[in-house]
Amino acid sequence: MNNFYNINLKRIKLNKLKISVVGLGYVGLNLLIHFSKTKNQIYGIDNDIKKISFIKKGKSYINYISDNDIKKIKKNSFFSNNYNSIKSSDVVIFCLPTPLKNNRPDLSYLKEACDESKNKIRKGQILILESTSYPGTTEDFLYKNLNLKRFKLGKNFFLGFSPEREDPGNKKFSLTKIPKVVSGYTKECLNLVEQIYKIIIPRVIKSNSIKVAETAKLLENVYRAVNVTLVNEIKKITNKLDIDIYDVINIAKTKPFGFQPFYPGPGLGGHCLPIDPIYLSYAAKKLGVKAKFIELTKEVNSKIPLEISSIILKKIKKNKSKILILGVTYKPNVDDIRESAALKLIELLSKQKKYKISFSDPFINRLSVGKKKLYSVKLSKKVLNSFDCVVLITDHSKFNYNLIKKNSKILLDSRGRFEVSNNIIRI
Repeated sequence: MNNFYNINLKRIKLNKLKISVVGLGYVGLNLLIHFSKTKNQIYGIDNDIKKISFIKKGKSYINYISDNDIKKIKKNSFFSNNYNSIKSSDVVIFCLPTPLKNNRPDLSYLKEACDESKNKIRKGQILILESTSYPGTTEDFLYKNLNLKRFKLGKNFFLGFSPEREDPGNKKFSLTKIPKVVSGYTKECLNLVEQIYKIIIPRVIKSNSIKVAETAKLLENVYRAVNVTLVNEIKKITNKLDIDIYDVINIAKTKPFGFQPFYPGPGLGGHCLPIDPIYLSYAAKKLGVKAKFIELTKEVNSKIPLEISSIILKKIKKNKSKILILGVTYKPNVDDIRESAALKLIELLSKQKKYKISFSDPFINRLSVGKKKLYSVKLSKKVLNSFDCVVLITDHSKFNYNLIKKNSKILLDSRGRFEVSNNIIRI
């Protein structure tokens, strides 16, 4: 009989687990909030002291997570910038960033967490990775960097992978409303990981292979990235044909099968679409396989901010023109600027030195562009009238679109928010 397995099952059933969540970004913090609503004892770990300070004061540092959500975290939740709680934890969940560096996977955050945890993990524990990475990361990278060979996986230590499926700011599909994929190194690992997530998520989907689960996560995001890219390509054709791409999409989406609508935009942003596909491309290259669609997706979308800047150059030729960028986050209604197309556009326009660039965003107060600091301007009739050109990049719900429409001299719309007119151009 596997004593460690049965002990963990009993603790899960009784809600008497000690759970450490490592990495309190938009994935880890949300996960921690939901686990804290149970009777289990929760620990939050993050190297960023500011985040820990915010949480202890009952303040949120993510716009779609309220201060009230933070304040509701039970008193049996503890937060620290050190990893000491791992020693006493039954479950350790890694929710760490996996960015790109020089167009290659950067697992330095995960490596640092492994280094900090290596001498603190012990027999009987359940370790789960939620960070997105290339297939093999959970079994190969963690196994090596945590020195898991000292354990008997599935007997006295349990390893699993459960890909995050967060859509930041999406109220319709919150954490508990999205099916949760789980996988494990052995059957015992899989069963324990499944039972842990069933504590907070009604529908849990089991994958019998960790690599399948890792690849499925990448496929989800590659699928979206490729289709958004396809629509951006088709938009170039429809523009030449003097056809509205949004009219085309609205007609096409009436088909009840075989089609899903995707919409054009100023370029891919965030983590999922511009970064995750490169992890699969990286894995393919190591195997000698060419991931042509993925590489093309990156190539096409990386050029879109440049194409928008070229349109602006053609429309606004005079020196010292004032240009206002509306929305600088990578998607509407969040305060996340990672890989944002707006930032790339601002950098391109700033290099021209003929424009004065400003921005307005209800979620971002300040930006650093090179050595310059830009501050968000509050929209009004007077402010809008003072600009030679207004460019909508991120269509936040908080914008007053009627005000923008009536008071913009030239309005370039990358989101299809406005009907085309004499002064409104869809780009």
